[in-house]
Amino acid sequence: MKKILFLILILFFIPKSSFAEGVLGDGFLAKGSSYKVYIIENGIKRWIKDQETFFGFGFLWKNIRYVSDDILDLYPEGLPIDNTLRYPDGVLIRQEGDFKVYIIKNGYKSWIKNPETFNNLGLHWDNIFELKKEFFIKIRETVPTIQKEKIKRPNTVFLKTPEPVIENIYADFEFSAFYEDGDIVFDTFLEGIDKTWKSTRSQKRSFTLPKKSQKYRFFVRARDTKAGVDLTPAKFEFIVKISPLFSDVSIYSVRLDKKDVKKQYLILRNNSKIPIDITGWSIQSEKEKSKYVIPKAKKIPNHPYFQEEVNIKLAPRQRAILSFSKSPIGESFLTNKCIGYLQNNFDFYPYLQRQCPLPDRNEAEKISPYCRKVVSSLYSCQEPNLNDFLLDNQCREYLRDFNYTQCVNKNKNFYDFYKDEWRVYLGLSSSVFLQNHDKILLRDRNGLVVSIYKY
Repeated sequence: MKKILFLILILFFIPKSSFAEGVLGDGFLAKGSSYKVYIIENGIKRWIKDQETFFGFGFLWKNIRYVSDDILDLYPEGLPIDNTLRYPDGVLIRQEGDFKVYIIKNGYKSWIKNPETFNNLGLHWDNIFELKKEFFIKIRETVPTIQKEKIKRPNTVFLKTPEPVIENIYADFEFSAFYEDGDIVFDTFLEGIDKTWKSTRSQKRSFTLPKKSQKYRFFVRARDTKAGVDLTPAKFEFIVKISPLFSDVSIYSVRLDKKDVKKQYLILRNNSKIPIDITGWSIQSEKEKSKYVIPKAKKIPNHPYFQEEVNIKLAPRQRAILSFSKSPIGESFLTNKCIGYLQNNFDFYPYLQRQCPLPDRNEAEKISPYCRKVVSSLYSCQEPNLNDFLLDNQCREYLRDFNYTQCVNKNKNFYDFYKDEWRVYLGLSSSVFLQNHDKILLRDRNGLVVSIYKY
């Protein structure tokens, strides 16, 4: 009697619209405005890639339901289906000419023993596919399915999401469920990252995303391990908007002196394997909204014969010290072997390294003992006192090379003349960065974030 009733329900009581509430259900063949035909499996829409696969399952064009794109967007998109080795889970089937309805579980068909089970599972009569015998018999059978009570389903909500547009690669989510009792786990799915649901008992999930601008959709659904799953996952869409060079150049460290803007600076470092031009990039305070553009610089500063300004190109592992103050010599520059001489006459902070090369040693052999004593008493990059009356003319001539200009002239063509540090000055007369709790943003020429320093 139950078998006859089951057949009558299939034939005469099929609802006209099983997706009126936007819940397609597993095993649903759906098509939106695009050419793609999807099947819903475990709450994920999967594109059936070609007609060979479609017909290989025994499906017919009349089985496809046209739905709005808004409804399709309620489901995360998983891996496409390009073979018929395994039927999608949740598909409802029956053999042509037979009344027995089966549900696919883990690739096997399981007989749904009675209409009560069918209804208690929340299944839809018009989702049943009638397969020809040749397709039906290929699917191996497992134990029948019985569900004596109507499945209870939790409702999933977000507690915390990122901003709709984020300028970094970190996204944090918190979620919960409305449910009376049960053993709840959460299934999460981030399109573009996950291929299937990721289950967790935690109510949080954090991501470190790829270093590129992209739109993402994050889904989460609560699931009772012994009962039902939320058929309408909570969904959140957001956009990552960052530079293609994100983190290739980083704000390595920051010093903010409360009293003296001359002692305020940050250090940029090229973490990549290629040179990166940072001229035209900008430094910005998130709270103050101030923005300061990185200028050009001189490769050899403070020298009468080298006046050309160039773009600042950070070589791999090279760094730039960005001082918020004005330059003591009125220009930004690349450091070199002779740069320490400039510390004698100008107030640089941080201090310039004093590692200047010595003049020609062969010439040193010709000078007097007293002159050699004077030379040995000099620390690196120190200029001698040429007014010392004990110096002879030959010594004075020798000591004239102990200065910045002559050091540059004699060493500029050596391969190791230039150092791996730029000194860049933003030209501020007072501090514009907060001393506590702010973010400093490094942006490229298009205004996209390259690095963030939070303090």
